[in-house]
Amino acid sequence: MHKFIVSGLLLVGLAACAQLAVTPSIPERHWTHGMWLPRFDAKRALAAEGGYDVVFLGDSITHNWERYGTGVWQRVFAEGPYKALNCGISGDRTEHLLWRLDHGQLAKLTPKAFVLMIGTNNTGHRDDWEEPPTDTILGVQSILARLTTSYPEAKVILHPIFPRGATTNDPMRVRNDLVNSVICDFADNKRIFWCDFNAKLVTPEGVLEKTMAPDLLHPREPGYEIWAEELKPYLDYALGLSTKVPPRRPAKLMPTALPKTGPRTTIPQIKKYWLDNPNKKVEPRIRNKRAEECANVERYYDAIWLGDSITHFWEHKGNDEVFKQKFGAYKILNAGFGGDQTQNLLWNIRHGGILDGVHTRLITLMIGTNNAWGDTAEDIAAGIAECLKTIRAKQPQAKVLLMPLLPREVAHKRGERNFRREGRACDELMPKHQKVNELIRPLADGERVLWCDLTGKFTDKEGLPDITLLGDGTHPNAAGYTVWADAVLPLYKQILGR
Repeated sequence: MHKFIVSGLLLVGLAACAQLAVTPSIPERHWTHGMWLPRFDAKRALAAEGGYDVVFLGDSITHNWERYGTGVWQRVFAEGPYKALNCGISGDRTEHLLWRLDHGQLAKLTPKAFVLMIGTNNTGHRDDWEEPPTDTILGVQSILARLTTSYPEAKVILHPIFPRGATTNDPMRVRNDLVNSVICDFADNKRIFWCDFNAKLVTPEGVLEKTMAPDLLHPREPGYEIWAEELKPYLDYALGLSTKVPPRRPAKLMPTALPKTGPRTTIPQIKKYWLDNPNKKVEPRIRNKRAEECANVERYYDAIWLGDSITHFWEHKGNDEVFKQKFGAYKILNAGFGGDQTQNLLWNIRHGGILDGVHTRLITLMIGTNNAWGDTAEDIAAGIAECLKTIRAKQPQAKVLLMPLLPREVAHKRGERNFRREGRACDELMPKHQKVNELIRPLADGERVLWCDLTGKFTDKEGLPDITLLGDGTHPNAAGYTVWADAVLPLYKQILGR
C-alpha cells in the first residue's frame, strides 16, 4: 500500500469525492476491464432466462465456484433442488455489487434465496484512512437493504468474510473480523440468516493453511466442499424443503485477534449503531458524518468534536443557532453520537474513520455519562483515558480540550425534581460523575491536553444540576450551550488564532 502514500495528494482528492463502499460504481482496475462487464452481461442474460431459485453474490471467492469448486457446484447446485446461479465477479467490492444490483444484474428473476459474501476486496485493497471498517460494514448493509427491499419474499444467507492471511493477527484478518463482528447482527433469522463456518476453514488455533488456500485468501476444493455442506440447511429452509430453522450462531467460534477497546469489553458494544436504535437515527448519522468527511476536499477541520448526545445535540433546533453565532468562524466536524459510551467512541476513532485522512488542530472530548449507569468511576475514567490515548495516536499534532462529565439529573417535571429511574436514585450519578472528573483531570498536562471545567457553570446554589441550563437534567438547552460556548471560545481563539 506504499503507493497510496507516495501518491497521497492524488488519492486524497479521490477519497474526498465519495464514501467509496456505498457509492455504486464499476471497478477502476485495468485487469477487470476485459472481464467485468462481459461477465455482468452474461449473468444478466442467464437471469433473464429464469429458472433459478438461488443466487450467489460476491467476489472472486464466489466466482471461483466455477474454478476450484466446479465439481462441487455441478453436483450440489447445478442439478438437484437448489437451481443456483453464480453471480460472483472477481475483484468486486461492495460498491461494485451495488452497481450491479442497481443496473439489472438479476433482470426479472425472483429468487427464493440469496447467498452473500462480500468485503475482502474493500479491506484488502484500501488503507484504513481511505476505507475504515465502518465503511465496509455500511457497504454490506446497503446491499442487504437492496435485497430485502427489492426481493421481499427472498431469504438472504449472509456469510462472514472468509479468513484471510495465515494467522489471526494478520492485518487483513483483523480488519475482516472487525467487519464480521458487526455484520453478524444484521441477521434476524427471519429474513437474513448468518451462516458462519470460518472456524472450519482454519486450524483450531486459527491458522489458515496453504492446503486450504495456497494464496491465504482463495479456498480450494476442500473449502468449497465445506461451504456446500454448511449451506444446505439454510437453503433447505429458504426453499421450503425443511421447516427446521437454521442455528443463529456456530457451535464453535473461530479464534480472534480483535483488539481490546475498553476496560470491560473485548468487542465494542456497537450493535445499537446498526440495529437496536428504535428511531433508526444513529446508523443514518454514521453514514451522514462519513459522507460529510469524504466531501471535505481540503481534508481539514479547525476542530473536531467527539462525544455522545450532549455533543450531538449542538445540531438540534435552537442549539444550532447558538453554534452558528458562536462558532461560525470555524470549520468544525461534530462527531457526537447520541447514546455513545466510551467503548463506542473508541470503535469510531479506531475503526470508523472519523479521525483518519483528515487534519485538525483541536479536538474537543466529552464522553462517559452513558457509562455511569453500569460502570464504576474507575472504569469510566479508564475508558476516557483510552479514548484520549487513541486520539493522540491518530492526531498527534492536535491539542485536545478535555471536558468533564456534566452534572446530571435524569428527569424533572412541573418544577419538582424526580430522582428516580429504573428504581435507582439519580443522586448516585452526581458522586460518580465527580469521582470520574477527579480521576481524569490529571490527564490534562496543560500543553497538549487542556482541561476546561464546566461543572460549576451547570450547578445551582444547592450544588445540583441547574435545570435552567440542563432542560431535561442531562442535556443543555440553548442557554446551556451558550454557557458552554462562552467557556471554550477563549481557548479556541488561543489555539486557532482567531
